[in-house]
Amino acid sequence: MSFFNEARDSIMKYSEKFVNKTEEYAKIGKLTMDIKKMENSIEKAYTELGKIVFEKISLGASEIKANEDSINRRVKDVHSYNNTIDEKRKEIEEIKKQYREMDEEQSKQQTHSDKKSTSSVNESAGETDKTSK
Repeated sequence: MSFFNEARDSIMKYSEKFVNKTEEYAKIGKLTMDIKKMENSIEKAYTELGKIVFEKISLGASEIKANEDSINRRVKDVHSYNNTIDEKRKEIEEIKKQYREMDEEQSKQQTHSDKKSTSSVNESAGETDKTSK
């Protein structure tokens, strides 16, 4: 019966680890997709900035003022996207840290329960030896 208990415990332990890893990867995956969207938005803003400059030069402008609304808006957007990307990368690191700590805690608990079960098996074996003599 002890074998089945150990098998059940192992299945439960690995199922819990599997669920935790799945949750971790799902959270990180979502944040990574958000970052990719922000990076695409940055590229779009750069393209729009280039288009604004190109149109002005094509219309004969000899100067392009950096404080124009159309330029400032896109520059602010790029800074905002970059800040958001930094925040999301920090979130990813926090998630990794959180799940790494959970894994370490589970490993400690498993090591403790393995030692406990080994000593129980050894005690049972000792009792068997005593009764067989």
